[in-house]
Amino acid sequence: MTYPNSKHMKILKKKNPEVRKAQNDVEDILRKQGRSVDASHHQSTFLSTKGDFIGGGDIHDIQIRNILDPSGAYGETVTNNFLKKHGLVRVQRFPINRAGDKKISVGINSKINPNQLKAIQELEKGGNVVGFAVGTNDKSAVTGEGFSNLVKTLRENKFL
Repeated sequence: MTYPNSKHMKILKKKNPEVRKAQNDVEDILRKQGRSVDASHHQSTFLSTKGDFIGGGDIHDIQIRNILDPSGAYGETVTNNFLKKHGLVRVQRFPINRAGDKKISVGINSKINPNQLKAIQELEKGGNVVGFAVGTNDKSAVTGEGFSNLVKTLRENKFL
């Protein structure tokens, strides 16, 4: 029996998780390009919010352009905005020099989480010289070396 003023309800069934189409986020796309715990798989990588090093192959700007729009423009401002939006840290690994130093440089332009900070600390414990550039753009960035100096600079810039 139906009532004259009642509304008809449509019952929606939830699909099984296997059937749902997976949404790829930025970190998953970069993980497909490469992944490691010590940034040893490529020279230009990103430090994810989970603390692993992802991406690689091309320079940072080209990797980001390939994610956003392969035919579009890219540059410093597009890269910085992308990194801020997704909470990624730019990581550059340099070849071993004649003195035997293994140097890794990190570029931080937004707040970082404890997982990222711990990953950077483990790089230094692993025998790498950690250089950094902290700031919203390359012109006003504060540069230095060492994990303790990095933490001090992050606190001064309110990124920690």
